[in-house]
Formats: sequence, structure tokens, C-alpha cells
Amino acid sequence: MASTRDMTSGSPVRLILRFALPILAGNVLQQLYNLVDSLVVGRLLGVTALAAVSASGWLDWAVLSVLMGIAQGFSIQAAQSFGAGNREELRRVTGQSLLISVATVILLEILSQSLLVPLLRWMNTPTETFHLTERYLRIIYCGLPVVMAVNALNGFLHALGNSRTPLVSLACASIVNIVLDWVFVGPCGLGTNGGALATVTAQLVSALISLEAVRRLSLLHPSRPDLRPDRAMGLRLLRLGLPIAFQNLIISVGGLILQGVVNSFGFIFMAGYNAASRLQGLVEMAGSSLGNAVGTFTGQNIGAGRLDRVRQGLRSSARIGKSAKRHLADPSLCCACLHLTIDKLLNDHETFGLLFESLVERDLRIYADYLEGQLYHFRDNSSGDEVDAIIEFKDGAYAAFEIKLSDGSIQEALESLTRFNTHAEKKPSFMCVIVGHLDTVMRDAKTGIFIIPATSLRP
Repeated sequence: MASTRDMTSGSPVRLILRFALPILAGNVLQQLYNLVDSLVVGRLLGVTALAAVSASGWLDWAVLSVLMGIAQGFSIQAAQSFGAGNREELRRVTGQSLLISVATVILLEILSQSLLVPLLRWMNTPTETFHLTERYLRIIYCGLPVVMAVNALNGFLHALGNSRTPLVSLACASIVNIVLDWVFVGPCGLGTNGGALATVTAQLVSALISLEAVRRLSLLHPSRPDLRPDRAMGLRLLRLGLPIAFQNLIISVGGLILQGVVNSFGFIFMAGYNAASRLQGLVEMAGSSLGNAVGTFTGQNIGAGRLDRVRQGLRSSARIGKSAKRHLADPSLCCACLHLTIDKLLNDHETFGLLFESLVERDLRIYADYLEGQLYHFRDNSSGDEVDAIIEFKDGAYAAFEIKLSDGSIQEALESLTRFNTHAEKKPSFMCVIVGHLDTVMRDAKTGIFIIPATSLRP
């Protein structure tokens, strides 16, 4: 199980995807900790207890995100050392990471436990949930050493190209968490404290599994000299980890402010906000998982001096952002279900524009299927370029389309396609702006891009 993967050779797209998928699955399982806690607490203890757990969310994340950022810095440096084949440096990274982890946990443990009550008051935590939230978070904060261990150990395994073992450890932890949640909150009658104890215990299981995997990798075993403070290596690890931790902390501050506003409306609102936040976390998993995979790929190749593969990997990861168009419902059906009359659409240009785009994409898909091509939406996450529709054919040629309801948006569409054409590694064979309010076919003299009315798509 404790295997490694060299990412300095082979197809970047295949390597990144194969590495990212287990991370994505693991992140989803990690989100289950919070979802299961909310589900069990809400079903067995009621809305007040659910609101109490809800109020803990951002305070929990504010501390955990700092630990995760520091651990990610360890992982980046470990990936570079592994990619360079420098086993001695890799062991030193492991030793210094252990020292920094201990110091970080002690500092955060003192700060979190001492500032908890003032922060809960600052966040307008209702009286009905105050003490429940306080006790829940004190137990969670007691588990900070375990959280640090999980993130550091899994980070080292990721750095060496192993994303399967962390997935296994998180899967086992999820099962333990689900079982203990029901046992501690239900039969044992521990209330919200039971949910916190179940979470910490599950994280301990995950840490032990990952520790066993690391123990089998001799290249991660630091010697005694590696455990002596090394100022240069310590600063290097902090320079990598602190910016990530600070970024996470800024997000947490925004979340704490928002949570304070929600708390002021009472515990009913808090419970509803908690349910929505848990689901939102699942939506964000794909992007963060791909980012972790790209980070490991980049780290190993920087260490190996393969900057050409770093650039190739970044371009490949941006192309992964290209996704096939899928619609949950036909736009005509949406109009019927939502009772969208002509008068309503004419007074709501935003909704009209979305439906118009869907209608045009439906027509484009008919042409794409007939020509044995595929219809895609394109977004390049590195440059921000975005194209409404791309039809790609079997021979690799493709056409790019921007879709606009009004002729007042033509210039914006032309600029978008021009920017895309400038950055595209392979140029499109045809570019076109499809406009709703237009009578004739035109061609922009400056760019050569065609501008056609939507009615021209009809047979």
C-alpha cells in the first residue's frame, strides 16, 4: 500500500488525473465527517443542537486551515526533494516538519482554547447554543495534534505520488465516524459532545493508517541529526506553508463574519445555514483536488529540473477545465415549469439570456452530433479565457462560438474570442458570434470573426 509514483515522466494529463481522482474521493469522504455529524445531531437531538454544531463550523475551519496550510508546505518541499532524487534532504524535510508540527500544534492549541469564548461572543452566538458550541469545539481542538498528523502524513504520501493510501485511511475513518456518531450521540447519550468525540476518534484511525504507510517507507525515516533544528530548512518550509495558511485564514475570517451575521438571526437560521454550507463544501472538492494533484506534479518536476514538464502540466490541467455541455432540462420545459411568459422574459433579460444560450447550444449539439463532433464549454483556469461553446471534430479541428442575446454585446464576444485565439496552443478553424437580435450575417473586418443571427441555425 505504501507505494510511490514518479511523476517526472509519462503523460502529464494521465498522471494528474490518476493522482487527482483518489484525492477527490478522499476529500468527499472527509466532508462526510461534517455531514454525518449534522445528520445524526439533527435527527437525534433536534434543531437547537444542530444549530450549535453549525456555529462551530468556521471556528473549526479557522484553526484547521492553518494546520492544513503548514502541512501543504511540507508536502511541496518533500515533492521537490523526491523529484530531485535527494533522499538525504527528504529525510531532513521529514525531521524539520515534525519539529514545526509540534510547535504549531502547541501554539494553536493555546490560542484556540483561550480565545474560544471571546470569539463566540463576538460572533453573536445565541444563548441557547452557546455552551453546546463551546464544549463541542473544545473537544475538537483537543484533537488538533491528530489533525496535524493526518495532514502531514498524507501530505508526505501525496508528495511521493501515493494518493491511494490516504484514500483508504479516510474511507476507514469515515466508517468509524458514522458508527461512533450513532453510538455516542444515541445509546451513550453524550449529546453534541459525542459527535465531536466520534470525529476526533475517526481522525485518529486515519492518522494511524497513514503512519503505518509512512513507517514502511525508509526514505521518510529521519535520523537523529535530521531531528535537530535546521534554521535554513525550517525557514524554507515556513516560506512554502505560511502563505497557504494565511490565505486559508483570510477566507476563515470572512466566514466568521458571515457566521456572526447569521447567528444574529437566531438558531433556526443557523441550522439552515449549516445544512447549505455542508453541501457547498462538496461542490468545491473537484477544484481543490485537481490543485493538490498539480502541486505534487509541479513539485516533483521542479525538483528534477524539468521545467518543460511543469509548463506542460499546467497547460494540461487547464485543459481539464474543458467540460462537456450538459443541461438538466430542456429550456422549453423550464419556461413551462416556471410559468415564464413572453412578458416576463422581456422584463427579465438575465433569465432570457440564459434560456437563449441554452436554446442555441441545443441547436449546436444537433449539428455536432450530425458531424460526429463533440460540444464543449471551455474555461482555461490559468488565463481566465472562457468560450460559450466549442465543437471539436474527429480530426482535431474545432470551431469556437460565443452566444449573445443582444447585438449590444457583440464587441464583448469579439474580444473574448480574440483573447481565446491569442492564447490557444492550437488555433480554431472557425470562430463565430451567434446573436439573437440580428437580421443579417456579418464579418468583423478587424478580426475576421463571423457574426450570425440565431435564426440561421434553423434548417
